[in-house]
Formats: sequence, C-alpha cells, structure tokens
Amino acid sequence: MLKKNNYKKAKRQGENVADVNKDSFATKVKRYLVMLVFVVFLVYSARLFLQQQKQLDLLNKQKQELQNEIIEIQEQTRVLEEEAIKLHDKEYIEYIARKEYGMVGEGDIVFIPAQEIGE
Repeated sequence: MLKKNNYKKAKRQGENVADVNKDSFATKVKRYLVMLVFVVFLVYSARLFLQQQKQLDLLNKQKQELQNEIIEIQEQTRVLEEEAIKLHDKEYIEYIARKEYGMVGEGDIVFIPAQEIGE
C-alpha cells in the first residue's frame, strides 16, 4: 500500500510538472505576443513622431520664409510712404519732372546739340 501511495503521489507530481510545462509554454507565447505588440507600438510611435517632426520642420521653414517676405514688404511700404511724403514738396516734384521727364523750368537755358538740329 505504501508503494501504491508513492506511485499515486509521483504520478500526481508528474502530471503537475507536465501542467507547469504547458503553462510555461503558454506563458512564454503570451509574453512574446505582448513584447511583439509593444515593439510594434514603439515602432509605430517612433515613425509617427519622426513624420510629425519632419512636418513641423517644414512648417517652421515656411514660417521663416513668410516672416522674411513680411520684412521685405514692410521695407517697400516704408520707402513708398517716404516717396508719398516727398511728393507733397514742390522742389522734389520739379526735380522728378526735370530728371525723369526732361521738362524745363522757367528761366532755364536749354542747349540743343548741333547734331540734332541738322537732322
């Protein structure tokens, strides 16, 4: 009877050991699946982060270009405003009329080159 009890006890222990091995295999598979899901999540997150970083860099570059364009337009506006103020000055208007349009004021002596007379 003692042998019979030892046999039953050993048999139970063997079954328990076999069950533990099954559980450990299933546990290992679950761990690998969890790790795989985690790695896939990390890769996806890293890819998403890099893609957004690239898009952010592009937007920052566009922002800088637009700021430079704004500065240029502000400078042009300043120059045009100064020109508009000068157009209220009679002396400046005479200067422009003589320089750009070849107009002659009262009392000016006009010299005509001799070549143009004969033509």
